[in-house]
Amino acid sequence: NVDVVVRDARSFLQADPRQYDLIMISLVDTWASSAAGAMNLTENLLYTREAFASYFQRLKPNGVLSITRWLWTPERETVRIVSLTRDALQSIGVTDPTRHIVVAGRNKQGCVMVSKSPLTDGQIAAISARISTLKFDPLYIPGVGGKGPIAEVAAAQDLPSLYSTYPFDITPTDDNRPFFFFTLRLHDLPHLMSQPEGRAQNIGLLVVVVAGAVVLAMSLLFIFLPLLVVNRRAMREANLSLVAFVTYFFALGAGFMLLEIPLLQDFILFLGHPSASLSVVLFALLAGGGLGSFWTRTWSDDPNVRSRRLLITGALAATLVLFLTLVVRSRLQSLAGWPLPARELIVGLLTFPVGFCLGTFFPTGLLVVSNVDPRLVPWAIGLNGIASVLGSILAVACGIALGFWQASLIGAAVYILAWLSFNSLQRSARPT
Repeated sequence: NVDVVVRDARSFLQADPRQYDLIMISLVDTWASSAAGAMNLTENLLYTREAFASYFQRLKPNGVLSITRWLWTPERETVRIVSLTRDALQSIGVTDPTRHIVVAGRNKQGCVMVSKSPLTDGQIAAISARISTLKFDPLYIPGVGGKGPIAEVAAAQDLPSLYSTYPFDITPTDDNRPFFFFTLRLHDLPHLMSQPEGRAQNIGLLVVVVAGAVVLAMSLLFIFLPLLVVNRRAMREANLSLVAFVTYFFALGAGFMLLEIPLLQDFILFLGHPSASLSVVLFALLAGGGLGSFWTRTWSDDPNVRSRRLLITGALAATLVLFLTLVVRSRLQSLAGWPLPARELIVGLLTFPVGFCLGTFFPTGLLVVSNVDPRLVPWAIGLNGIASVLGSILAVACGIALGFWQASLIGAAVYILAWLSFNSLQRSARPT
């Protein structure tokens, strides 16, 4: 009587109306990857307040949620699970979550068991006896207590104060910032990275920082410096603004990634897998961008017309992205039970217009530059490419520090900067 379903857990629960006695999430990643810090910058939609709320919705009145995570010294993962369970219990109207949680540990593994209904004294006594028989370490038992930060969070009356004094960030994560494994506070980062142990535990973050620094150094050496040395005279002769030139093409690369990556994140849950979201969203954006680029061939040569149309398409793209992120994403979950091809078609149709609008910016700028001096076109493409790499790193950093929809807002602001730079670039351009 076992049905095996290979699918993302949250997508399955959203499409499945049944209720269960037990929902169990047990060590869905390896100790090696966790210990190496490989998961630090990996978003995980299994461990967010919205995910936990959906788990409780799918539990029967006396159902149990069981989650097993690794134990650390100092503790940061299992204790964050406890903070998430308390947040989710309060969201469904539980007034005393301390009577719903039991935590036991053994061999670097901590199991958090959460009952949807309050545990009775008899159940607590039976659980205590069973934990003792199995030789597990009782980390928290209602009415009995426990030890360490797990017991403190499970029984705390003033969680905000406890969160602020704890050495790691153990506050509940959400779908907008689903970085469960990233438990650092950003202001502690310089000190932690100066310690060998801290670098070892956060190797993923260190790799991104080093990669960003290398890309930035190479862009300065091979793009900006040659542009200044080799082409500054040509720009001066053509009366072309170097600042506007660099800002415009750099902003397009960075802004596109700041809008694209949050869109990829938005549809992971609906499509059921990151690879499906990447394939569909990226294809739709690039296909739309190509057609938007082709459409600019019909535009008038009047500078005012170009500027006005870029303003309209940019504003429309920003509005669409924010609408998809804040409104459509939550409404789509009611369609999670539809076949995958139908869901992919919906996502493609929703994201295609964004790509179409954004695709108008790059060719319009290249047209202005090529009319001034065709030799500057490769430099514009180079600037855009470098900015795309840096923009992807910046988008992840914004997602961690602020959230993905805030990253979308920053991306929209970057496109406003690009439009202002385009006007300056167009005013300074003088064909040779």
